[in-house]
Amino acid sequence: YFNIDFRNTVEGKENEGDGGYRFYLGRGPGNSAAVEMSANRHQFAVKDRDRWKIIQPLEYGQWYNLQVVLDLQLRIYNGTLSTPERVVPFQDIRFTADWDGTIDKFFVDSYGFPGGNKPAHEFDNLAIGIMPFEPLVSSANAGAKGSATGHKVDVFLAQIETRRLDQAVADLDGHRGVHVWRTANELPSLVVNSTEQTVQIPGAVPAHSVAVHPGEKTAAAIAWRSPFAGRVQLTGRISDQHDCGDSVLWTLDHQASRGFRALARGDVTTGKAGQLVGDGSVDLGKLEVQRGDLLQLAVFPKKHYGCDLTGIEWKIRELDGRQRVWNLARDIVPDLHQGGRGNPHSDSHGNAATWYFYELPVDRGAGWSRQRNRFDIVISDADRSLQQQLAAVNVEHQQATTHVAALRRQELPYQVVYAVREGEPVNAQIHRRGDFKRLGDEVPRRFPQVLGGADVPADYAGSGRALLADWIVNTANPLTPRVIVNRLWQWHFGQALVRTPNDFGRRGHLPTHPELLDFLAQRIIERGWSMKAMHRMILQSAAYQSSSRATDRLLRTDPENRLLGRFGRRRLDAEMIRDALLVVAGNLDKSTGGEHPFPDVNSWGFSQHAPFKAVYEHDQRSVYLMVQRQHKHPFLSLFDGSDPNASTPQRVNTTVPTQALYMLNNPFFHRQCQDFARRLYQEHQTDRKRLEFAYEMAYGRLPASTEVASANRFLTQYRERLAGTDGEPRELRVWSAYARILLASNEFLYVD
Repeated sequence: YFNIDFRNTVEGKENEGDGGYRFYLGRGPGNSAAVEMSANRHQFAVKDRDRWKIIQPLEYGQWYNLQVVLDLQLRIYNGTLSTPERVVPFQDIRFTADWDGTIDKFFVDSYGFPGGNKPAHEFDNLAIGIMPFEPLVSSANAGAKGSATGHKVDVFLAQIETRRLDQAVADLDGHRGVHVWRTANELPSLVVNSTEQTVQIPGAVPAHSVAVHPGEKTAAAIAWRSPFAGRVQLTGRISDQHDCGDSVLWTLDHQASRGFRALARGDVTTGKAGQLVGDGSVDLGKLEVQRGDLLQLAVFPKKHYGCDLTGIEWKIRELDGRQRVWNLARDIVPDLHQGGRGNPHSDSHGNAATWYFYELPVDRGAGWSRQRNRFDIVISDADRSLQQQLAAVNVEHQQATTHVAALRRQELPYQVVYAVREGEPVNAQIHRRGDFKRLGDEVPRRFPQVLGGADVPADYAGSGRALLADWIVNTANPLTPRVIVNRLWQWHFGQALVRTPNDFGRRGHLPTHPELLDFLAQRIIERGWSMKAMHRMILQSAAYQSSSRATDRLLRTDPENRLLGRFGRRRLDAEMIRDALLVVAGNLDKSTGGEHPFPDVNSWGFSQHAPFKAVYEHDQRSVYLMVQRQHKHPFLSLFDGSDPNASTPQRVNTTVPTQALYMLNNPFFHRQCQDFARRLYQEHQTDRKRLEFAYEMAYGRLPASTEVASANRFLTQYRERLAGTDGEPRELRVWSAYARILLASNEFLYVD
């Protein structure tokens, strides 16, 4: 939440330009902006991703109040620009495209919209915090509706934000498919089991279910935020899932714009379960909610908080309108963490920030919404603890700074390091028999004779690196553009025009189409070395758009397709295969890769005979996989990834039995097939719709009638074999088996 008052002053306005001054929020000092807003002498504007948007005109001497709410999860912001007479809102403005995720600096500078001299201006009442501010203008004066009542829900959400379960743990204690949100103290926690079997962690978590565990004195809470206004029906089941301890208490509350309201509470006996039932005065079958209201289900410990693992089944049904159903397990179990952004969690209807998981005090948050002062600072126990820790760290930092300063004053021997720095450019001398102590004749600096042999001017004072760069891109040098376009052609067709991309010399192959190679080389120079222009030209060519089907005549005259009579059928690279599996399964994490969890340097004991060897699995793009020189990544190695020990101009495709065995047995492949099957089953209601969606995702086309018939036979026979299994588990196993057929096929693995 951000607030500032500003105005353009009257003094000197006649001589001022039309330039703007910028309000900057982001990483400092100006490295990565999240929010940019601007004011000049005419108007106020906000930056929507990379375009400026005018909000309203400005008047000299008039004070304006600017309030902005930043949604760090969705990366958008909303705000108001207010005077005592008028409120102008702006909504769903996107953060700038290059924001790196950190906001630690606010300032005002001269880089506003548009550029130029800016007017004189003044500021007041700067405030930034995690609590919402009271509106500057009353609803009666500004014509706004619901600002006072909506403030209660905003404050409640702000308090949830400070208590979110923010520690994401995947595959808890080695249980694959069991994932957790929890606090830094491990409790409270929320657990999901995304596997097909019940898992003991300890306490039993059934397949595809949700469980919570309270803390010592605080509850594990789940809140649903209503995306609509209307009536809902609440149903659910609270079950004790640990055969020890004294079980739990549960409460159900409603935080609405008009205030906090208790709906129901109950007591669960050890080893038993209870239904969500109203307290008599509340009918959970017909509950009125407004858009943005929160329904809060909390599980509290009794006398003892151990052995309190509690199963949660919770459904919210819309009684009017679209009659949608929100099922807690269905919405969050398939992908609890959502790439680290799963709290708050989206729902299955496309609404972001629907489910919240957090720690709740004994008053259940009933007093949170009474925080109404405009610039209230709410300091929780956790905040005070952090302040104490920060004070201790500051003391340690001061002691460490003093110690470092004392060490620097001492005469200590330097460690030896290899480093490079700029020096005086000189001509090198020949090292006789490779010995730098036995110097021979001086050799003037120049380019290698085989590459043209151009001399470096005798009076040139630099190192020669700039000359080298200029020579590489000189239009008189034919080698650079030929190498570039040859590589581009190879990536699109699988084979380059010069079949030895790393060797254009005597031992390399001659180009199959020399005129085409020179034509492309000339074009890339004419188009300013634009890779995009060359991609467009190649992709629009008849050669690229030709069919991969080979006629008898083509097979006789050009069996290797060296003359490009057809499009060359080729297999996806190893990285593409892995990424494609993650995409169709809906598991691809599109976030940027980070650090790998390497062991602490102080624990290293690696040697020639006991080298470091590790594989770090994740669901991000394969470009972020950790690759070692000495040990190939098992997946990349199996599907002919590049050799990390050498430059790999062109990969060699092999077809070996171990690739087929991987599709039969590997857990990663089976997990993607299971998640693909779950998408088919949950997003579509009939076999025909599921088949069409499966073919579109895997092959980019609809199934033929013969394929539909074959698939139906397979599904029927597989269901008969699983006759002893009912409902969703059986269907998921059936569709997982069919997904393995689709994703292990040549049509999925090859580009036709």
